[in-house]
Amino acid sequence: VRSYDYLDNPSDYTTDNLTVIYDTINPSFSSLSVSPYYAKNSTTVYINFTASEALNSSPIVTVNGNSATQIPNSSNNYYYNYSVADPNSAATINISGYDLSGNSGNYTNSTALFIDNTAPSFTNEYPRNNSITNNNQTTISVTINDGDVGINTSSIEVSLANSTSNIITTNHTITSCTAMNRSCDIALNYTGELKTDNYTIKVNASDMLGNSKSFNWRMTVNTNAPNINITKPSSNEITSSKNITFNITSSIGNINLSSIIVTLTGSGSSVFNSTADCTNSTQSAYCTYNDTGITESTTGVIIEVNDEYGNPGINNQPFAYDETEPDLSVSYSDLISTNSTNITLNINDNKKIDILYF
Repeated sequence: VRSYDYLDNPSDYTTDNLTVIYDTINPSFSSLSVSPYYAKNSTTVYINFTASEALNSSPIVTVNGNSATQIPNSSNNYYYNYSVADPNSAATINISGYDLSGNSGNYTNSTALFIDNTAPSFTNEYPRNNSITNNNQTTISVTINDGDVGINTSSIEVSLANSTSNIITTNHTITSCTAMNRSCDIALNYTGELKTDNYTIKVNASDMLGNSKSFNWRMTVNTNAPNINITKPSSNEITSSKNITFNITSSIGNINLSSIIVTLTGSGSSVFNSTADCTNSTQSAYCTYNDTGITESTTGVIIEVNDEYGNPGINNQPFAYDETEPDLSVSYSDLISTNSTNITLNINDNKKIDILYF
């Protein structure tokens, strides 16, 4: 840089180099790491990622729209923590920031963190809740389910108590588990024979995050009671058939066909007719019929019967009826190339999608 006065006399001058960097590249964020992957409310998760270049300030990090807190970073490696207070779902993590030239970068991830506040559930209890069995050595079992982090098998507690709350046993066996303990079958163990009485079975279980739940059900043992075996529908079946089929056997008295009561749970009014729908031979009966009272809101069936001496028997079966076809829709680009195109198929059903044909 040189300067001149009005008479064109030059001044002394110095030479210096000036480097100008032209930057239009947006910063990017990579190597996202979240620990733990599964978290429940009140858990602190740690978020780590790398920026592709130096930034003019710390990036903004949110989880489901809520701000995460920065902890000391190293060079372009950034560290944040976040206290979970979110509903169950895959969490959305968003990272945004600016480089030294003011170029903005943004990164979104919905697979690195899953929020799980749901405790295990219980299905397939046997004997059924509020049922009466004439087997005083009956199997007692239940299935524990947790579709996310899996069941903490060491947390499982089981007890069998009689009508006066005396504990008969707390011994149980885990008979089988699926991968990651997401479903486990439990059998309760006891010795000898159960007396005629009312019994309560209690099960406690937690998942691997500590989400816990208890489940109770009741049964009655009466060695003189008629036994009811429901064969159609099967337990927890989703069916398009309205057929109900069951067998009744009695150990001491004849079956009183006129005492049979069929009740639909959820919704619907059964059209069962014992005279038309059953055949019997003294201490056994076979009943099968199509129950037109079943609706898509029906959740199960309860069957009750007495023998000739008034000994009651009762059993139930959960199921779902589905007569609605799945809803299908196809979407694709208006312009289809000769090489390839993306075709999106959406399938919605009010119960369960089971088999796909292409």
